[in-house]
Amino acid sequence: MRRLALFAFATVTSIAPLSAADKIKLCINPRYLPNNEYRTIEVYDAVCNTPIGSYRLKGSDEKKDIFACVSDVGYATLKYRNVTNNGQWVGSSLMSEGDCISP
Repeated sequence: MRRLALFAFATVTSIAPLSAADKIKLCINPRYLPNNEYRTIEVYDAVCNTPIGSYRLKGSDEKKDIFACVSDVGYATLKYRNVTNNGQWVGSSLMSEGDCISP
């Protein structure tokens, strides 16, 4: 019986899919923001149900790396909005490593 339990545990741990605790690197690409004005962009992780942060960006800035949780099928889902102009929340799903949002 112990061998069966040990085999079952080893099998489950070796083929387990990604969990919500696993994170991937994504980015915010400010290319659509004005070059001479700052905007505050708020980003929310919809997989882990937690805020990622607020970032003050302008169009001439470099891409900003962020990290988000992945679902059990391996994708991240973000919500983001432009806080400066009290913008609506926008969703972005099925995101893979290296994908960017462009507010």
